[in-house]
Amino acid sequence: MVAHARSAGQECDRGYALPGLKIFAASLLMAAACLACGGGESNLNPGQTATPTLPVQPAALPPHARAMLEDVARLRGLPAPADLSIAFVTRAQLPAVIENALTDDDRRWFAETTTLYRLLGYLGPLDNFLDIYRGFADEAVIGLYDPQRRAVWVVAADAAGGFDALAAGERATLTHEFVHALQDARFGLVAAAKRAQQDHDRDLAWSALVEGDAVAHERLFSGRSGMAPGGLHVLFADVGSSPAGIPAPIERSFRFPYTTGADWVRGLRERGGTAGIDRSFEAGPSTTAAILHGRPGEPPLDVPALPDLRAALGDGWRLQSGGALGEFEWQNFLLQHVRALEAARAAAGRVDDRYAVYTRGGDALLVANVRCRDAEAAAALRAALRTWTDGSGLVTTGRPWFNIAAAPGSNTMAVSSGEGRDVMIVVGTVIQDVESAVRALGGG
Repeated sequence: MVAHARSAGQECDRGYALPGLKIFAASLLMAAACLACGGGESNLNPGQTATPTLPVQPAALPPHARAMLEDVARLRGLPAPADLSIAFVTRAQLPAVIENALTDDDRRWFAETTTLYRLLGYLGPLDNFLDIYRGFADEAVIGLYDPQRRAVWVVAADAAGGFDALAAGERATLTHEFVHALQDARFGLVAAAKRAQQDHDRDLAWSALVEGDAVAHERLFSGRSGMAPGGLHVLFADVGSSPAGIPAPIERSFRFPYTTGADWVRGLRERGGTAGIDRSFEAGPSTTAAILHGRPGEPPLDVPALPDLRAALGDGWRLQSGGALGEFEWQNFLLQHVRALEAARAAAGRVDDRYAVYTRGGDALLVANVRCRDAEAAAALRAALRTWTDGSGLVTTGRPWFNIAAAPGSNTMAVSSGEGRDVMIVVGTVIQDVESAVRALGGG
């Protein structure tokens, strides 16, 4: 499902993406919010006995909406699907639509991402990513595309009036969702999202392609038709207070596909037309570094596989998730504690990484090997991490290979202190588990 949202009292809309899901949504806080929710057989909440009832059933596109879809399809260079349906809902009806679309796979993805974000410091130990998303979506989402129903949903001031009663901004939202319907009919968004969501970095890069395409063509269509755009897609800058209570690192992740992704897709169109965009959908951007720097053909570094640490950690530990975090996420991680330029320099030299998240009950552990382009880039990353730990006021103890920072009630972080191009990072909720992982990795 794809959705758009706008926040009351904001001077401009802000766009948000939620990779990993197969719901594509746009938010009032900018101009578009994408959810790529995993498909599944059940849409039930824990303890829920029935899927929430849809407040309105989608119906076939009315003639004027069909004509608009055909116009958007010509601009995007993709055939218009014949089976697309549409529904118009009020703000109060939207939560039931979103809950109805969430599947068991989606909920598992939210749980895994909650663990990851707690370890990265984006969420507190009691925060839940799904709760944050629900709070945001209930207030901010203004349009959705649900690929499992092949249906577009629009939050409209006059929902009973249908398509002909839509305001200009609401029609711009519809343009964005129509692009997602075109993408889905040609490339199969659900299957593509399922493949991408197995890897954090690839998932965010894929979302940047999907949402960047929709943002770029929403703007083009709005400009050609004389229609007011749904909102300004401004470049992300530092956030004072995050809207809807969204932590700043999560907000940066939400915005990335709609800002950097849109710029990247515009470049694809300028160089190769819509066929160039189509080729990217067929191949799939492999990393956020490709989106950030426009180097889709650069092969990733050969990062050694991480050892399985379950035996070293002890009984009851399980591997919950893993893959690559990617250049964007490492910058995002560093931005919590160092200046933006320092974070960009430290992470820009990184080309590839591998991470694994382990859990046992309420305890969790992140292990990552970040392979930088050269030893100088690795030194910049280590320096940024040490700036964080040394300036945190935490207790720091030296080890031959790792520096460990820890404090009561906070995560513990260990960083390798070698001179090569690999930087090992271990973050855990319990210091003893971090030390066990360090020993297993050869750190004393």
